[in-house]
Amino acid sequence: MQQANQELGKLDWKFWFFSWWQHPEYTLDTKNIVLTTDQIEYFQKIESELGITLTEGQKAWYVKKQETQGEYMTREYPSTPEESFLSANEGLYWGQQMTKARAEHRICHIPYDEHALTFSSWDIGIGDSTAIWVWQLVGKEIHFLNYYENSDEALPHYVN
Repeated sequence: MQQANQELGKLDWKFWFFSWWQHPEYTLDTKNIVLTTDQIEYFQKIESELGITLTEGQKAWYVKKQETQGEYMTREYPSTPEESFLSANEGLYWGQQMTKARAEHRICHIPYDEHALTFSSWDIGIGDSTAIWVWQLVGKEIHFLNYYENSDEALPHYVN
């Protein structure tokens, strides 16, 4: 309803978001705080996207809080509504790369190209899940079109 610019009814909900940087108490002394290149770039990105200027004290608070939160920082203390829905990738083989790909909006809908060959890559699970990726090589890009995962099924199920 809200997206359609219609008035909200009694059972409709409205999204409310309060970022960490809006809390005046989230500030620290900057003494002994050294920002990494990634943190500097993150703060520049947030300031640019949101049209805000973070204080050095706010940046110091974020950096110290990030030391204990790790990859859960964006979920627990998001700067934007989108960050609050990011999942932590701790323990995943490609966790950092997936987080970066999401941030760069490289994970999106890719249309099927009827002129490109279509491939599938299988991880046949014996005692665990079978995973199948469907993809196309389009120019120099790999377009992942679909993913299927299941368990406790015979091979004909997956072939179908």
